[in-house]
Amino acid sequence: MILYKYVSLEAGMKIMESQAVGFSEARDFNDPFETAARPRSEDGSNLPFLFSCNNHTTNYWSSNFAVLSLTRQPLNKLMLAHYADDHKGMVLGFDVSKIPEFTSEEWAFIPAQSGNVIYTATMPTHPPISTDSHSIESSESVSLETRQRAFLFKGADWALEEEVRIVKFLRGYERFFDVIYLGDRPLYLYEIPSDSLVEVHLGCRAKVLPATNGEHCNWLRLKKAMKTFESCRLFHIDVDLNSWEVTSREVEPVAYDGYWQLHFDRRALD
Repeated sequence: MILYKYVSLEAGMKIMESQAVGFSEARDFNDPFETAARPRSEDGSNLPFLFSCNNHTTNYWSSNFAVLSLTRQPLNKLMLAHYADDHKGMVLGFDVSKIPEFTSEEWAFIPAQSGNVIYTATMPTHPPISTDSHSIESSESVSLETRQRAFLFKGADWALEEEVRIVKFLRGYERFFDVIYLGDRPLYLYEIPSDSLVEVHLGCRAKVLPATNGEHCNWLRLKKAMKTFESCRLFHIDVDLNSWEVTSREVEPVAYDGYWQLHFDRRALD
């Protein structure tokens, strides 16, 4: 199963160079309704233990778990504009079956195969049918219904993202993650195997190839970073001149070395 991550050019380079992807806490996401699909109470009383706070950003789920957000397809124009720096970034395709932890029901609180986001026009606020433990020792101690309500419900406006989430409980996170900070926001870096990154799609405005006014240093950096991943294929996203769509064509790095040399030769003649 290949799932995709939309990122800026710099972020994509860093993911490849560090061979690690970043999980975030839900309170740092761009949707203020994250973790909001919970039962309600006027004063927070008479609620199930795991839903005992009404606040979206300071509840139990928003800071005790790390989430990796992925999607099912690499050619979403709005996501290329929003998450991939106005089409100047890239889309990374990960074969999650090559990252055993991401599909493990023991390691992940929500593994990839269970992480399809559920989009609804009406927010569910009724109490969950399932009864859960007062503590979280593993995903088995918390019902699928509760896990879905905590992390997988979003408003219908977001449906175009076709999001798939992998969620990890942060207890003992030092064993699994290296943590860096972007300002005051923690990013939990998880190292991935060298055969797990299988596709790189460059945005139509990414400054990497000569035809898009690319910078040679970006091309050299990308080629070097991709060598870490033994099965990775390179694509370039193009605007379809006869529709509102974008397409993706495979790029042969060896051929583009020649294009770059031709580019330099032409500039020398100008």
